[in-house]
Amino acid sequence: MNRLVTKNQLGELINIRREAKQAIADLPCMLNRFGLCESKPVQSHTLSASVLRTICQSGELYRLKNDPSEMDDDQRYSPAKIGVRAATAFKGFCATHDRDLFVSIDKKEFDPTPENMQLLFFRAMAQEITKKAANKLIFDSYFTTGSNFVSDGNVERIALRTTIGLRDSFFDFDSLWSMMEDREESIQFFAFDLDCLPFFAGIGVVNPEAFPVYFRHRDSYDGRVFRNILFSVLPTAFGVRVAFAWFRGCNHLVKPLLDRFRWAKNNLFEFSLQLCLEHCECTYFNPDVWSQIDEKTEKIIVELMSLNVDGLPYDIQKRQLHEAGLDFSYRFRRRFTNSVWATRRYNRERLK
Repeated sequence: MNRLVTKNQLGELINIRREAKQAIADLPCMLNRFGLCESKPVQSHTLSASVLRTICQSGELYRLKNDPSEMDDDQRYSPAKIGVRAATAFKGFCATHDRDLFVSIDKKEFDPTPENMQLLFFRAMAQEITKKAANKLIFDSYFTTGSNFVSDGNVERIALRTTIGLRDSFFDFDSLWSMMEDREESIQFFAFDLDCLPFFAGIGVVNPEAFPVYFRHRDSYDGRVFRNILFSVLPTAFGVRVAFAWFRGCNHLVKPLLDRFRWAKNNLFEFSLQLCLEHCECTYFNPDVWSQIDEKTEKIIVELMSLNVDGLPYDIQKRQLHEAGLDFSYRFRRRFTNSVWATRRYNRERLK
């Protein structure tokens, strides 16, 4: 495998990343953006520890290291243990707002109501902003110092995409807060439950227009339109709860991803993991299950996650995990939605 960076460049990248993360951590609570708080942020969690404990073992999970500064000597996405309290953690909100604002979604079993989906979307968007803001600082440092830690000639393209993505994320984040303050129900959602053996969890904010497999061309670079959707797979006492959320009037954004479940037919659980690996950097595995997977399955999982940056350059109707040595057996349980459009298009029979 070709090395992305030399060892010296990797050391430089680690230092730049550490400085960027510290700069983000020194910022106040994210509600300071609305003039509401100047307190320092604590470790917020996109998914609460109570949800992740459903699949942890001795307080630990497995994740794939997904940053160049964390890669192994072969510079591939390698698995590593992480404590359940550290999983999905980011410096976002102060202790008071992190506790009071999200109390209804930090229960053991997530209840997919419109209000809770809005809160989950809001917190995931906050994490996405902190990640993109740190990445932008890294790119800014690259251009300022003339560092050369990316050798494929695509730095400018990736940096531009990061800048545009950060702007879009701020617009959606601000819009979500305004809707929450006005108690405006402007989030649509679609969720379904599967009876199965839960062994992974994932959550991520996705901009489908950034993927050519969904949209060949981005409509415009206007920063005043919604771009993002939420995708999550949450472990529960009975199995998993797969959930999408999007802004009202943006059915076109979520349609390409939901259509993939229609193609999946009797493989919904398998496709849930495939979408997690493709779109969610916050994807975690039960350690016992991970320890039992073979080398071929690990390779498939690593490749799925690493191809995200290239826009998923393959047939998205294909079952990439078809030959993985994992138990994807399940039984369809029930469906939740507040979208008439989704009800008509993705009823139980069409999903199965």
